[in-house]
Amino acid sequence: MGDLTVTAAQVGACDPEKAEIVPGVAGVAIGAGEALYQIAASGKLGLADEDASAEASHVWGVALESVGAGQGLSVLRKGAMYGFTLTGLNYGVACSLSNNPGALLDTGATTNIVGRVMALSDANLTKVLYIDCTLAAAS
Repeated sequence: MGDLTVTAAQVGACDPEKAEIVPGVAGVAIGAGEALYQIAASGKLGLADEDASAEASHVWGVALESVGAGQGLSVLRKGAMYGFTLTGLNYGVACSLSNNPGALLDTGATTNIVGRVMALSDANLTKVLYIDCTLAAAS
């Protein structure tokens, strides 16, 4: 168990019409697939980290693209997304914030959960990550 591997070029919402995607402005350089929090003082987005209580309790979503500081980006707050290597994980496993800024962890933790492994309805039951940061950001 450890940080999920992200392939930035494959990150995307599985069904954008059914997802909650919001705009944001990067406060730091951000990579596609990284977990984000909203910086209270500026409203910009930073890399969420399990070790920092303010960041962990204000998870905003997962970046859908890579951008530099000061640039706009799209953030998935709720919905299924591609781009993570999930082949070794069981369906339903909880994924939480990692101690590494921006990373998600596949521990099946009970705190700071931002997603779960789910199956698409294709013949292969392709594993994707279902993100739900709407409750985490409100706590």
